[in-house]
Amino acid sequence: MIIAEWSVNVPKEKMEEFLRHSKEVLKPFWESHGTSSYSAYRCIPDKRYFSYQEEHDENRIVEHYCFDDIKDFERFLETSHTEGTEEYEMQSLYMGRFHVTDVVFRIYKSI
Repeated sequence: MIIAEWSVNVPKEKMEEFLRHSKEVLKPFWESHGTSSYSAYRCIPDKRYFSYQEEHDENRIVEHYCFDDIKDFERFLETSHTEGTEEYEMQSLYMGRFHVTDVVFRIYKSI
């Protein structure tokens, strides 16, 4: 299994719209376009459990896109970065409609 993780800051004034869009649009869309599952999480900024815990503000969203293997992930990347595809239009909303900033990407494989 491969987990692709993107985290972004969503402006406060766009947060509720983004959360709704994530649940109602992104999850069903991505799960029908190459991911085995899609999940989004909002950071909990006011709780500190460990001294080495990274701090993020409440506007930080972390998304997990799960894939069966690296080939599925690479197909996903190819279509989501090809102009004119539905996938490209969907990922373009992040910067366009939601004005996300501070994008961080990580990828993991199961061990």
